[in-house]
Amino acid sequence: MSLASRWLDLDRIAGASEGAGPLDSVIPLAMGLRDLLPADSRSRATFSVDQANVGREAVSGLRLSLARSKDRLEIEELRLGLPGGSRGELQGIVTGPPEAPVFDGSIGLRGTSLVRFLGWATAGALTFDPKGDGTFGVRSQLMIAPGRAAARNIIGDLSGTAISADVQYRWEGRPEVSLSLEGPQLDARALVPAGASLADVFDVVLHGPLTGLGGGQSGGQGAARGLGAAKPGWRGAQTDASIRISLGQLMTAARTYRDVAMEIELKGGHLRLPLLRIAGDDGFSLELEGDVEDAASRPKGSLRAVAGADTGAAIAPLAELLGIPEAFRPDARRARAMVPLRLAGSLALGARTPTSADLVLNGEANGAGVKLNARFDGAPAGWRMGPADVTGLVEGNDAQVIAALLAPSGSPGRPGSPGSGRVLVKAVGVPSEGLASLASAETGDLALDFRGRLVARESGNSAAGDLDIRAMDGARLAALTGLAPPLRLDGLPIAGSVKLSVDSSTLALDRLALKIGGSDVKGQLSLASAGERRRVEARLDVEELSVAKLLGVLQDQRLAVAAAAETAISGRQSIWSDEPFDASILDGFEGNIKLNTKRLLLPEGMSLTGASLDIALQGGKVEVRQLEGAGLGGRVGATLSIAKAAAGVDVNGSLSLAGVAIEALAGNAAGKSRTSGALSGEIKFSGKGTSPRSVLSVLQGSGTLSFSEGKLGTLWPGAIGKAVSAALQADPDSLAATLRRTLAAELAASELGLPDTVSVELADGRLAAKPFAIDTDVGRAQGAAGLDLKTLMFDADWRLDQKRSPGAGAKAPLPGITVSYRGPVAALASLEPRIDSDALERELAVRRMERDLEELERLRKLDEARRREEAERQRRQLEQAPLPAPVPMAPAPRPATPG
Repeated sequence: MSLASRWLDLDRIAGASEGAGPLDSVIPLAMGLRDLLPADSRSRATFSVDQANVGREAVSGLRLSLARSKDRLEIEELRLGLPGGSRGELQGIVTGPPEAPVFDGSIGLRGTSLVRFLGWATAGALTFDPKGDGTFGVRSQLMIAPGRAAARNIIGDLSGTAISADVQYRWEGRPEVSLSLEGPQLDARALVPAGASLADVFDVVLHGPLTGLGGGQSGGQGAARGLGAAKPGWRGAQTDASIRISLGQLMTAARTYRDVAMEIELKGGHLRLPLLRIAGDDGFSLELEGDVEDAASRPKGSLRAVAGADTGAAIAPLAELLGIPEAFRPDARRARAMVPLRLAGSLALGARTPTSADLVLNGEANGAGVKLNARFDGAPAGWRMGPADVTGLVEGNDAQVIAALLAPSGSPGRPGSPGSGRVLVKAVGVPSEGLASLASAETGDLALDFRGRLVARESGNSAAGDLDIRAMDGARLAALTGLAPPLRLDGLPIAGSVKLSVDSSTLALDRLALKIGGSDVKGQLSLASAGERRRVEARLDVEELSVAKLLGVLQDQRLAVAAAAETAISGRQSIWSDEPFDASILDGFEGNIKLNTKRLLLPEGMSLTGASLDIALQGGKVEVRQLEGAGLGGRVGATLSIAKAAAGVDVNGSLSLAGVAIEALAGNAAGKSRTSGALSGEIKFSGKGTSPRSVLSVLQGSGTLSFSEGKLGTLWPGAIGKAVSAALQADPDSLAATLRRTLAAELAASELGLPDTVSVELADGRLAAKPFAIDTDVGRAQGAAGLDLKTLMFDADWRLDQKRSPGAGAKAPLPGITVSYRGPVAALASLEPRIDSDALERELAVRRMERDLEELERLRKLDEARRREEAERQRRQLEQAPLPAPVPMAPAPRPATPG
């Protein structure tokens, strides 16, 4: 008999029900065809169908050749094209009555889509990960009988990897499956999806495939994420299983494992695990064994495991394989701090109560001892709903290792002997309702004590309580709270207490009472996840802040070597840092911070009291909306915006002064001068650079300063006249000294009134007042002043000229003098003027000589006049005098007579 058709619905002909698989149609159809052939002699039939409907899918090129001899039906050939570009071949013999047929033969399958074929072969009962799809080829001896099926001597190729296996499945009575699989490599990406754990494997063994493929959470949430999402009918009575797997390499959807050896036996609810061994190329290994009675419903027994990890990258796959929930898995930096890791442990089920589970772990993490003793009484709804008692201890001789395990900071430890470290956790209660917890950590440079409640729910973990803190280096604490990265608090000592509330997305610190870097901090702080950023809301009262530290938060402190070298060479710390702004910090936060501080330290020792700051954080931008405080006898305010740019940052802002006392700037200490008045004004600026110093170097801007009754007490032009008089009256050899001495003393003899307004310009980091002149009744003062913002060095140059006197005649006016001030702006009060009077001294020396010559000429003329008068007087006197009387003759002398 030979039959041919272009199209047939074989599912309908076979009477297969909705959702039936291909075998549900093929076997009844074969038995029906057998009944069509005569049974009393040998008969043969061939069937040819161009296209048919089998298992609710279209197959093509069906070629079937049958031969019957009594009740024996031989399938000489069955070839057909299967869904997904696959081809199938079947040969064998069907015996037995129609209601209980038995097939024994061989089958061969090959195709380009394993996922597509398995979906059709299981009638959609199981779904598989299409990411792991690939070619396949299988040849096996096949036996199908009522209630059981077996595939022996399976030789196959999955995505280019060779396997050999035997599979048996019995579904009558108590279901039983037996699997033996060996091979150098198995590509199971379509069968084992990303995130699958050993708990998922055991769950499939105990309960069969689950519904909801790929939708469950890893870590023992109940569903094998891709170990088969099945129709509800597949999850029936408990299935006995015997599984033996030996693979050199196992590839899953997310990871590759090596040296995989597994033996699992499940008989009547008794789970025996003689061996489970698995390792990873990342450097982890795991061995597990155990024996559990009534494993599917009320387990009682024990499991024992040994695990190890040699690299930080091995921690994540090991945690995933063990089914540790995401909330309890270490991050990458903590994972690096844990290795080398060696742990041994046991899990006792039903030892104390029918639902109890007692976990004991012991081992080492990077040389530190690790111990965990957890007792869970359990409940029908899971371990979170029953009483629990957990004690954990980590201790070692190296405190830095313990610190890194607790809060890896990424920075090197403090120098010197680190000493020992210890972390202890004790928690008692119902995890879902709250565990009364005590925790302490001592790591040399970090000490923490927590008293509060820990809550462990499926939706996430949370904690609330009081936390006492002592940290010699804030980097550890920043890492623990999730501030680092990107925020770094390296080198800042922190101590105090705080009310802590933390869950999977938010960290809230209330009733802050900390001392950070020697400054008291109070208030509240909240950190929450906002996508890739962290949202910050803070209201803090700080005893003391500094502009340098505030800017330092935005900088990459890892590059502080340059500043340290500069300080060592020059012996003076740089005012403005040259460390670059850190783009990750600018991008890492959003939110609002309000700070109040008793004292805000400005560069060069200046400060503001009672200062307040309102800081807004946006993606890539920090905006100081308001900075205000009291200083220099008035109010000082500022706004500032630092935004990430292509090459560094863009900076914009303004500085405002209101009622600043000029005497506070000039310094009237010790009554040196009578400077007075008030200064107000505003300066707007902008710039671009990679660091604070580079920004200041190119800063541009302008503004206006206003003076209210402003007077300077050290620049009186009248001092020139007094000094000139004193110098001209002095001895010629001391003229210059007298002039300078008198100028220095007389400059402060009276005040110089300032103009109402002065324009200022900011260019290349230098703030300068435009030159201006002040006329007084005793002379003129012309001045210019500037401030180098990079160094905060102040300089001012004044020219003082004496007012020309009405009686000066045609003489040229006397030269003026210059008075200069140079020095740090913070030391403005103590700056001494430098007086340049060389031109005046030279002119006075010349005029002194001229005056001396004039005096000599005057005296000569006076002498000549006196001589003329004396000669005239003598002449008149001679003319008026009488003639003299004749003089009598004297007698002649007589010789002496001897007596």
